[in-house]
Amino acid sequence: MGQAAWAAFVSGWTAVSDDRRRAIVRHMADIAEDNFVVDFAPVFAYCFDDAAPAVRAAALDGLWDTTDISLIPRISKLMQEDPDEQVRVAAAGALGHFVLLAEWGQLPERILPGLVETLLAEFDKESTAVAVKRILLEGLGAASHPRINGLIVEAYETDDQGLQLSAVFAMGNSADRRWTVTVEGEMDSPYEEMRAEAARAAGSIGSSDFVPKLAELAYDEDLAVQIAAIAS
Repeated sequence: MGQAAWAAFVSGWTAVSDDRRRAIVRHMADIAEDNFVVDFAPVFAYCFDDAAPAVRAAALDGLWDTTDISLIPRISKLMQEDPDEQVRVAAAGALGHFVLLAEWGQLPERILPGLVETLLAEFDKESTAVAVKRILLEGLGAASHPRINGLIVEAYETDDQGLQLSAVFAMGNSADRRWTVTVEGEMDSPYEEMRAEAARAAGSIGSSDFVPKLAELAYDEDLAVQIAAIAS
């Protein structure tokens, strides 16, 4: 986008209503997910300072595939300081994506120590909302850090079903076969959401031990479980 076009965008953006700005940014995020050619990252980054929390959250969601590590400090600040919980959740998710890409070798490994410590520090705060902790745990599941396995076990053993789901997600994100028995056991969970999460985790871990159970779940009574099993 040229300077004149960018100036026109900036001057006109604030004249658009909150609901319309949210709808536009959410639509852009959907387009970015389906089309790898477009790059709305500058617009998404601009929207980090939007007055509407829903716009900020949508912008963060739109950066799910970005490799621009220069955005990490700003996203970290949103995770730590934004007054809206959904924005903090979205920021934690965006940072977890950077962890995953770095662990896969698609981003410089040098970003990992500081980034993981930032996520762990936020996870450890008593004031951090459970919804944010869940997303932090899911993202940290991919990290090669000595604390991660213990955090997953601790979350899995709580009485909070949401944290248990995120723990299983983190098991899958780790791609570590040490979790095979636990994930396989959760495929028999009475809760549809947990069976689906376990099926997705099985696909991420990639052990052939899961195949018989995944075949059963392909005929589960719940459609989401069926889809997760077939995808895995």
